[in-house]
Amino acid sequence: MTRLLQEVSDNIPWHENSNPERLERIRFSILKLIAEDAAKEDNAFRLAKKDWRDLLMEAGFGHATVEHEKWFQNLTNQE
Repeated sequence: MTRLLQEVSDNIPWHENSNPERLERIRFSILKLIAEDAAKEDNAFRLAKKDWRDLLMEAGFGHATVEHEKWFQNLTNQE
């Protein structure tokens, strides 16, 4: 979690001085990829810093702005 907060903040292209809500989709994308395969962690962070749109597409969150929220709700309701 610390890495997520430190590395996905104002250093993300086009998100300088963003609020947490604007970074939520990017952070959830990273979490989803790591949950699917922990070996994807470094690649997910690289994508976020290089072109976060590719990250959203890989996580399946690229086409709709609420897909990440649905994913998180499903994840938390199952536990």
